[in-house]
Amino acid sequence: MAQKLTRKHVNSMQPVKLHALEFKQRQEKGEKWLTSETKKRSVRIEALHTRNNLATLNQRLDGEFVGNLERSQSIWDLILVERSAKWYKSVGGGENRDFQM
Repeated sequence: MAQKLTRKHVNSMQPVKLHALEFKQRQEKGEKWLTSETKKRSVRIEALHTRNNLATLNQRLDGEFVGNLERSQSIWDLILVERSAKWYKSVGGGENRDFQM
């Protein structure tokens, strides 16, 4: 049997060695994660990409579309502003009027 994944392994990010038989069974099943090290590395990279993409998106939204909104506001706030503006125009707010929250 394979070793159990313990907090010590998670904290140190060390690979957990699989028993040869279990490795072969996983390989036959076509499992994506053959070792826990591969999975952990992939999860860390994915988390890093997600964080970087959100930061880039926030910067782009801040700079190009709504430069006067505070940086601390989330993407959902920006979506709400956009929907509110569309609603305002749909109920008769012209382009010459100022849009106020």
